[in-house]
Amino acid sequence: MKTFFTRQNVTIILVIVLVVFVIYSRTGLEMSEGDKTKVRQYLLENGDAIKEGGMHFLVYGEFKKVTSDENTLREVLVAAKEGDTDKLNEILDGL
Repeated sequence: MKTFFTRQNVTIILVIVLVVFVIYSRTGLEMSEGDKTKVRQYLLENGDAIKEGGMHFLVYGEFKKVTSDENTLREVLVAAKEGDTDKLNEILDGL
């Protein structure tokens, strides 16, 4: 009777798991950078409207896609209420 856990089988399974992990980690990183790029583009396109005020919850929603840290989101909300796009860009750079 053959054993399933031979050295060759374990090596093949380990290689498959490693390849899947590398692909998953790279894909996750690219998606995160894509979201940050979208938020940066949103800030550029709507910078004047943000400075006028009234868009702080929309800005908060865009940042919520990038991070779930409540302290960071609180800073985003305060900066958006003040219309400080420079501060919003600094926060985005820090993520």
